[in-house]
Amino acid sequence: MDSDNGIHPISLEYGIDSFFKSRCEAFRTDGLDNVQVYSAYDEYYRMVYFTFIDSIQPALSFTISFIEGTEDTRGFISLYQFLPDFYGQAKSILSSWNNNLLWLHNSDLVPRMNFYGVQFYQKITMVFNPQPVDTKDFKVIQINAEEEFYSPNVGDINVPADGTYRKRVTKLPKGKLSKREGKYYSELPRDMTTHQLLPSNSDFLNGQVNERQGIGGNDYERFIGG
Repeated sequence: MDSDNGIHPISLEYGIDSFFKSRCEAFRTDGLDNVQVYSAYDEYYRMVYFTFIDSIQPALSFTISFIEGTEDTRGFISLYQFLPDFYGQAKSILSSWNNNLLWLHNSDLVPRMNFYGVQFYQKITMVFNPQPVDTKDFKVIQINAEEEFYSPNVGDINVPADGTYRKRVTKLPKGKLSKREGKYYSELPRDMTTHQLLPSNSDFLNGQVNERQGIGGNDYERFIGG
């Protein structure tokens, strides 16, 4: 990345330095002659793609994109399951080839997250390292994005219960996020399985929202006999 502070690795800027180091060590072990790297810039969405294909260990192959930031939002990365054989570009149109099939990446004729006829879905995994033994209870969600993000199906947001995280099974309907200072923000909806095993709209409105709720402690703790 070429910035006002000079040239520095984008892997450090985006917090994935250890990921790239571990993959590159594996690629070197398999032999660099057996690893292909393709790259392309999508001018329409302001993102750069890198595809790494390991012919010895195909499971290590991946495609990653770096989303260019703006004055209001910070850039972010995405990992993909699609693996093109080659990229091409004509003005603002990005294309790629897979098994001799030409694919347009930023065409209105193609659904979002659809690659080579396979429909994929977005998934976010959050990892927290500070205070690893402290119980964490998610209260809000904030997303850097150019467009509104939503997860309309029950279970799209799923926080499994363990000694560190409090259980949360819920959804984020369209229109729930509002834009504040260039970021989309919302209170995290309530646990939809607070009072019963199957999710309910009643708990979506009145279920568990934090560590302590009601007389006698947490509703979820009472539900499991705590």
